[in-house]
Amino acid sequence: MSQSGKLINFLVLQFVVLSHGDQHCSTPLGMEDGTIPDNMITSSSWFDEQSGPSAARLNGDGGWASYRKLSDQWVQVDLNTPRLITGIVTQGNAVYNEFVMSYYVHYSMDGKQWKTIRDSYQNAKLFDGNLDHDTPVQAIFIKGVRARFIRIQPYVFHGHPSMRFELLGCVNKTQSCWSYPCKNGAACSEVGNDFECTCLPGFIGKTCKKEYCSTPLGLESESIPDSQLSASSYWSGEGTATYGRLNAYGWAAASERKYEWFGVDLGHPKYISGIITQGHSYWPEWTTSYNVLVSNDSDTWTTISNGTSGEPQIFKANVDKNSQVKNFFTDIVMTRYVRIRIEEFKSHPSLRLEILGCEDPDAFVLATYKPTTRPLTTSSSEGHNYVQEPCNNYPCENGGTCQPIGSTSFSCQCPDGFTGYVCQDGPGACESNPCLNSGWCTEQGTSFKCACLAGFTGKRCQKDTCVDELGMDKGTIPDSAITASSYVDSSRPSDARPKGFGWMPSSSDYDSYIQVDLSDTKNVSAVVLMDYPQWSIVVTEFQISYSTDGVNWQFVTGNNGEPLDLLGLEYGTEILQIHMYDPLTTRYIRIHPTKWIGYQAGMRFELLGCELSNTPSIVNDLPPITPATATTIPRDGIAFLYGLTNPISNDQDTAQVVRFDYKYFDYGDSYEPSTGVFTSTIPGMYHVFVSATSTNPYLPPILTVMHNNKPLNDQLSSKPSSDGLLRGELGIVIRLDKGDRVWVEIPAGTSLKGDIVNSSLAMQLLSQTN
Repeated sequence: MSQSGKLINFLVLQFVVLSHGDQHCSTPLGMEDGTIPDNMITSSSWFDEQSGPSAARLNGDGGWASYRKLSDQWVQVDLNTPRLITGIVTQGNAVYNEFVMSYYVHYSMDGKQWKTIRDSYQNAKLFDGNLDHDTPVQAIFIKGVRARFIRIQPYVFHGHPSMRFELLGCVNKTQSCWSYPCKNGAACSEVGNDFECTCLPGFIGKTCKKEYCSTPLGLESESIPDSQLSASSYWSGEGTATYGRLNAYGWAAASERKYEWFGVDLGHPKYISGIITQGHSYWPEWTTSYNVLVSNDSDTWTTISNGTSGEPQIFKANVDKNSQVKNFFTDIVMTRYVRIRIEEFKSHPSLRLEILGCEDPDAFVLATYKPTTRPLTTSSSEGHNYVQEPCNNYPCENGGTCQPIGSTSFSCQCPDGFTGYVCQDGPGACESNPCLNSGWCTEQGTSFKCACLAGFTGKRCQKDTCVDELGMDKGTIPDSAITASSYVDSSRPSDARPKGFGWMPSSSDYDSYIQVDLSDTKNVSAVVLMDYPQWSIVVTEFQISYSTDGVNWQFVTGNNGEPLDLLGLEYGTEILQIHMYDPLTTRYIRIHPTKWIGYQAGMRFELLGCELSNTPSIVNDLPPITPATATTIPRDGIAFLYGLTNPISNDQDTAQVVRFDYKYFDYGDSYEPSTGVFTSTIPGMYHVFVSATSTNPYLPPILTVMHNNKPLNDQLSSKPSSDGLLRGELGIVIRLDKGDRVWVEIPAGTSLKGDIVNSSLAMQLLSQTN
């Protein structure tokens, strides 16, 4: 384009921006001068205490820096009330030679539903950023956007995603909300010539400045005794729950994994509004995010949710070991038992804490408090008459009607088209997630079809067909067959074995790779990616290329034909198994790290696959058995059994057989409800599928599948779900002769009454034999 063309565009742009009458439409909106308070600036993460989101102010003496060196990080401003935003001024970090070279801008009215600023072709607009760490660079939008929330997402950066910035927009300083009168995160609304603040729980008053129901409940003062503190685990004798009080030594979990928890018994139901957390007082470890579970009987737990969305509320916690971080819930909750469950952590799950709340908010507070969900209740003998009722928390889904059974249990009457213990299973064949091992389910009439990942086959992708270890761990792949583009002496390619120190390239360029020669052509179905353990480095994205001759290479590509970026590890995870959509038939394979956490890439790995001669044909089209009615769960097989008839409690010296309430359909008289035993009437290969759900999210659903008195498993593999429950499932393929018996039992001495709310057994005939 000619220079004159550029000038014309520039003049038109200035006309648009300045055409908003008497309002100043390129005025700084308050980042630099501090009009925007610190608590209205947030981010996806931050590197340390000095680089938090409040350090992102233009011309400040530091700068915001994300914890992860990835392009999915962001820094965000809440403008308290909707404004017209017309541009952004950016800088790099004032201390370090770090800056953002390009970025995207997203905006929102409610902080939940986001839009992206787009160019004239309706593509996401990539704004040019900085070329050094100090010079301000201004970007003016083609068209101003009206929003309350603005989010900046760095895309290309030098050194680290780090920046300072100012927002530009329209200002009418006669507006009552302009000066941010609402305190403590409250939202401001214009009411004529005045304003109104919508306070978060724990605050009242015209500007939400006055705190209520936020008194420390006794952890730091030790009015809550040691006997009322508990934890999922603890590190040796000095990290027990008794050390988890605010400003004490510090509780530390026994393992470096998510979902460890710290528990408090308040003695009787109290109103709680928030949590204060610290890291460990001695070791450099702390919790970076957590959620909170509450209960009134220590058996049934509910995760505190984020307002009307119903999603678990994840709280951002500490960035160092000593600073106190205070978080308030979206709604005040009445409860006796509290558990703080760790989502993310630095170095090790560790924390100190205090719980904020009160015995009974005054009448004014109760009048202004409108909970979005019914508060948890329990019974107490200490002057209050709280009602315990199993249907209080509305357990039935999809409009089911809850009917209490005594004072501790319930049943759900499901509407037409829904089934299951809490009416969770709908009429769609894929509703119950029938495909195993990450298979993709598509409905076909009243049945379904699973598209299996490489290495699996069967109607439900239940058979392992090509997932043998190819020799990195066992050593059948020799050191000479493992090479790399480069390496440091202490981290050679042969150190990339699962039990090795880890491979590290000699530079931080993005063209590095590590290569394996499999000696002959094999099918490769998956990569087991592991961290670089010495410095906690993890590869978060990588690409794969492969070759049959070591000369001509091709990448695994996506639908657009470009090399496919495979998602790898997250910070805090040590191992991840990534399956291909199709097996690679190859002799040579390369792994190319493209993104990582740490100053340098580093990794260990194993390859899964099989010999070409051992690869079975994949058949996913077994003829379906149509269920009798639309309300039955459409599964192929002999029988599908659901529910529990006997209490899940066993204090005896022998195992207890689980018996099921409902038999959706079967073939002949293969299941005996009085004994809980399935007897094969047709010899063949069967898929045995068992699932269980536990209301206690920290108790694995321990169920054993038995075949003619021989156990087939130790326990179900399980993981927490977003609703705070623990869900487990197990699939086993076995040969059953006519008359063989299969059942599910609870081991001797196991007492799980009230914890497992549901279990199921499916017997699927895969192929018939004589």
